[in-house]
Amino acid sequence: MKNNKTILIILVLILSTAFFWFTANRFLYPSRAGSKQLGVSFEQKQNNVSLSSGQTDFPVNIFLTTPPETQVTGATAVLRYNSQFVEYSEQDEIFTDSSCQNASFKFTKRVKVINDTDSGTLIITRIVDLASTILPSGRTCWGTVIFRAKQSGSSTVSFETTDTSAWEIVGPASVYMPRFDEPRFVNIITSE
Repeated sequence: MKNNKTILIILVLILSTAFFWFTANRFLYPSRAGSKQLGVSFEQKQNNVSLSSGQTDFPVNIFLTTPPETQVTGATAVLRYNSQFVEYSEQDEIFTDSSCQNASFKFTKRVKVINDTDSGTLIITRIVDLASTILPSGRTCWGTVIFRAKQSGSSTVSFETTDTSAWEIVGPASVYMPRFDEPRFVNIITSE
């Protein structure tokens, strides 16, 4: 009898532990592996940028594309650039290029900026000011990032597509993974 009681207690402990881990992994720490993907791209007309002497700043517009029923509250974008030729230029939090402004720009709050000039990696998180706007969906401008040419030559600004762990696109009910649509990069040619 004592043996059956011990087996029953051990069985209850094992099942309780399994239930706890299942619940925690499903609801507290959901995997992003099966997450729905949302489109991320640069603006089409900016695919090739030519700068001449004295023209050093250039805007790079980033767009999100979602199904009409999918709303987005914020996103973290990861960009790669050649820090030998260009550098990130800090702008006012709500600054955006006019073509971006005309494309439903609502990500007006910049939460985080990490600029690693050694590796040429830029991580920026922008969110929607929930108090003042309807959540964006469809094709919408996430924001404008300004780069500055440091010297003449050719360089590329692109999305970090290999390691997507720092990317995050968030809606009211879900976390999404990026799907990198075309164009995925911007070519910059600076001449003297």
